[in-house]
Amino acid sequence: MSAKQYRVVIADADDAPRAHLSDQLEDAGYRVDSFSLGEDAIWHGEVSLCHALILDMNLTDMDAFEVCANVRRCWQNLDAMIVMMTDAKNKLSRNYIEQMADYAGADFFCTKPCDHRVLFALLDELDAANESMEIAPMLHS
Repeated sequence: MSAKQYRVVIADADDAPRAHLSDQLEDAGYRVDSFSLGEDAIWHGEVSLCHALILDMNLTDMDAFEVCANVRRCWQNLDAMIVMMTDAKNKLSRNYIEQMADYAGADFFCTKPCDHRVLFALLDELDAANESMEIAPMLHS
């Protein structure tokens, strides 16, 4: 599956970083749907096929951990990759937030600012994993 077939959802309350990341992903060939509210991202994933969610932890409408847990329960594509991101400045938050993200069901955690090449590498891993799953049945035929 090529990048052009991948649908990535971004949920971030901050307009500028969300738009910047969205533009970079689109320039790389991904189909991007971006939302400022976690509830909108959840709803979108319930009715549309999505391969990855990039979720900022500073959402205004609901707790990002709740968004992640809902996505794992409700999304059409339950095995979508979830990347949680935050710019937490509080030392206690920084020490435990990665464990909390893992517990909520996130696959990866990044602190902001995050080099977007890291996100592209994660999406490339998803692409490689999906290609190997598509090829495996053909090899056994």
